[in-house]
Amino acid sequence: MTFSWTREIFNIAEMAPPVGPSLEEGINLFAPAARSIIAAAVQGAIDNGTPYDLELPIMTAKGQRLWVQTQGFAEVRGGKTVRLFGTFQDITARRLAADELAHRTALFEAIFKSIPDAIVSTNVKREVVAINPAFTSILGYGIDDLAGRQTAHFYESQDECDRQGQLRFNLTARERSLPYQVNYKKKDGTIFPGETLGTIIEASDGIVLGYLGVIRDVTERLQGQAKLQLAANVFDHAREAITVTDAKGTIVDVNHAFTRITGYGREEVIGQNPRMLKSGRQDPAFYAAMWGALTNQGHWSGEIWNRRKNGEVYAELLTISAVRDGQGHTQQYVALFSDISAIKAHQSQL
Repeated sequence: MTFSWTREIFNIAEMAPPVGPSLEEGINLFAPAARSIIAAAVQGAIDNGTPYDLELPIMTAKGQRLWVQTQGFAEVRGGKTVRLFGTFQDITARRLAADELAHRTALFEAIFKSIPDAIVSTNVKREVVAINPAFTSILGYGIDDLAGRQTAHFYESQDECDRQGQLRFNLTARERSLPYQVNYKKKDGTIFPGETLGTIIEASDGIVLGYLGVIRDVTERLQGQAKLQLAANVFDHAREAITVTDAKGTIVDVNHAFTRITGYGREEVIGQNPRMLKSGRQDPAFYAAMWGALTNQGHWSGEIWNRRKNGEVYAELLTISAVRDGQGHTQQYVALFSDISAIKAHQSQL
């Protein structure tokens, strides 16, 4: 059987037209991994009249790898193939674009599935199209619970959903890029605060296709902030003086009561050592015992005489505690003390 190619095929293959290409030359034009596929397809067309339509890679005479769509049709007479017609089209650009799209899709899927925050995708009517695994973990809903349903289903209320929808619509592009906090409702009815970042999904021509929302459960963060605020309030308003040092004993913070009792302002003591308050009434053995208790037991409590900024010696009831990490290493020391000078004076009068 003889074969003939059009000039366009020779151009695609970057070959000079021979007198007449052979079947073997045609098969060898394809990349090694594709040769058995095209050979079987051609043989099937010759033997059985079976047409084929394949997308396969070829290697040009100059070593360039291209993708082609090749089709074959048999002309059968008396049960035998007498002629084979084929088409040969360079589809490299389309194939590379499809591969790039597939890569981007796979990348998006990987990110979509691995992000620990809840992600929900909707159409322009705010009807749920897709959710990621973290959405199910955080809110408890599966895609079967939400597909085609309005996002109001997992908002705290319909009114809040409507309000947020209207608010997001009227924001500037910059404002829409900022996170905002909304209360959401889990499948079990639990309400939780969610830090949310919403974005519009647009086509290349600017047509809005839908919306994407990323939700982070900030319950623990808000609880932590509340605890920190409470601790700050206690620190600032406590009647007892509080001193915080690092592991080496350097003062890092004091409260208002410290200033009231000692006369030293916060700026005067930050970076200093509490020994600046020493009155000289305690001997080295006293401090050795104190540090021994802190090292071995993590705390010490007792009475001590210290000196105010104005030089006055006063009595303290002092408690020191070591703040340790999970491995037992001391990170800070916290000292709490009160002025018991009046009590000591009264005791001396009795």
